[in-house]
Amino acid sequence: MSKGTVCVCGAGNASQVFIALFASQGYKVTVLADFEDEAERLEAALALSGGITVTNRSDPENICTFKGGPVRVSKHAVDVVPQADSVVIALPSFAHKKILMDVRDHLRSGAVLFVMPGQGGVDFLGRQILGDRLLRGDVILAGVMPMPLNCRIQKFGDSVDLAS
Repeated sequence: MSKGTVCVCGAGNASQVFIALFASQGYKVTVLADFEDEAERLEAALALSGGITVTNRSDPENICTFKGGPVRVSKHAVDVVPQADSVVIALPSFAHKKILMDVRDHLRSGAVLFVMPGQGGVDFLGRQILGDRLLRGDVILAGVMPMPLNCRIQKFGDSVDLAS
């Protein structure tokens, strides 16, 4: 049974950890990967790998792995955002405005957006772009700082090394 749906925005280092982490914990995961051909590359890689394997070596005495993959990948917010209870935006600060604008009209009532890194004015962008929905409490915006993961993709759509 699913615990809910999380939409992960992006397909970079941290995003691939979040995809595997949430999926391995029983959440349905969708991915919005709108940069160039990222969605197509991720779908192709996942078809071969069957999911992303994360090697978690945060505790050198207890190295472990977890694996998971999304139920849907798209470069279009309308395909993957409306069903999301939470949206994880793990992208460089310069990409926050575009992604907030892309997801704005597709957020369900009660959705929580986690944006990282959370510094750099994401609160101002959120007020500007999400406007009345934030003021009414229809959606919630949380800036997370600093970026909580120290990770590196080993093989795109297949494996990631997580150091902390």
